[in-house]
Amino acid sequence: MEKRETGKSGLPDYGKHPISLLVKKALEDIDKRNGSYEDLIDKLREGARSAKFPDANHEPSPALYIIHYMLTEVNHDSKKKYFWKYFADVFKYYKEEEYITAFALQLFNFNDLVGHFDQRFFLKIIQSDLPVLIVGESGSGKEIFAKLIHWLSKGEEKDLFSINCTAIPANLLESDLFGHVKGAFTGATDKKDGLLKIADKSTLFLDEIGKMDKSLQAKLLRVIEDKKFRPVGDTKEVSSDFRVLVAVQPGEVGDILPDLLYRLNWPYFKITIPSLNDRLRSNKGYSVITDALEDVTRRFWNGQKYTISFEAMELIKTQKFLSNYRGLQALLTLAIHHAGDRHELLPADILPLLEQEVSHNIPTIKNEGPVLEEVPLKDIFDYAERVKKSLVDRKMKQVLKSGHDIKTLLGREGYKKSYVNFLKKVKTLTGKGVEEYKKEL
Repeated sequence: MEKRETGKSGLPDYGKHPISLLVKKALEDIDKRNGSYEDLIDKLREGARSAKFPDANHEPSPALYIIHYMLTEVNHDSKKKYFWKYFADVFKYYKEEEYITAFALQLFNFNDLVGHFDQRFFLKIIQSDLPVLIVGESGSGKEIFAKLIHWLSKGEEKDLFSINCTAIPANLLESDLFGHVKGAFTGATDKKDGLLKIADKSTLFLDEIGKMDKSLQAKLLRVIEDKKFRPVGDTKEVSSDFRVLVAVQPGEVGDILPDLLYRLNWPYFKITIPSLNDRLRSNKGYSVITDALEDVTRRFWNGQKYTISFEAMELIKTQKFLSNYRGLQALLTLAIHHAGDRHELLPADILPLLEQEVSHNIPTIKNEGPVLEEVPLKDIFDYAERVKKSLVDRKMKQVLKSGHDIKTLLGREGYKKSYVNFLKKVKTLTGKGVEEYKKEL
């Protein structure tokens, strides 16, 4: 697709497809007149009739035109902004929430799950403020799915407040959730509002709730039901009208107190996210890979266009990803580095990375955020050494397996220090020399 020039509004200045032109002109018109959503609908309907579109009189056509425009003409970074500025209310005006859901699932890289969830059930989740339990393996996208539900329920003007129940000690987690008054405990030098209060009129996401201390789970029971609580050290109750979304791994549902489970509407309001391995093996597995590749290039390569061959995708689909989506992103990130200036990923870019089972130990090169969140601070230096050793080890095997002479390759790549110096560094990090690597191949 050709790159579109954008105007002051951030929307494309032109669109080649008739539907894109129709929507663009309608948007420009209501912008000039500061028109309403109803005006936009009327303008789209009028334009469709003038252009003699075959579905001009079909009730949900404006929603379909907008879906097309959003997916083909608006860049990813602008989609959410313009969705809420114009389109969400248009869809709701037409009561076409299924189009909202389909579009949002695609925007959040869950395109392959369109149709996976019962439509009426999913709409009830979006349209209510009831608690929802999200079940999925580590790295399957539970927090991203919570953001999707929040985004559709509350709109982008409301923040989603998240906390990982495993990352904070129980006593500090209670303070982070409930807040505290000055002098409540040693170090409480000032009053602090907790997330239960901060999330008023918005959404609170509790990740890994099965690992939360049972006494703290018990304190959440009444809060979720009555929306009232007492900050640590306070005698007065505080009210907060928040929505709570919680996440748990499949094998840890039993770690949640039964009474708390019931208050989370278990098992009725439950979203189960399939593992990445299951998603890859479905008939939409290719879209999972291409969505992940687009996500990686958008985040780390400024949206440069990369493609992946069918053979490379087939190779990826055979793998077992222990860390789910994180593992796939890490694999694609390293494959892009391997491809160099070539913008198509081939099996040769994937194979060297699969000598060891893909797991969460594969680091992303430019952004290790998702991985680092799982590493305790006390272990960070040991972790960094393991990552460094793993990368050097894999690269050495990859180079030797491809038949390259290391000394020649270093000279071609402009390595300034001596060949001997390079081998010493490899030996220090991995404990192996070239001959030992050759024996392993």
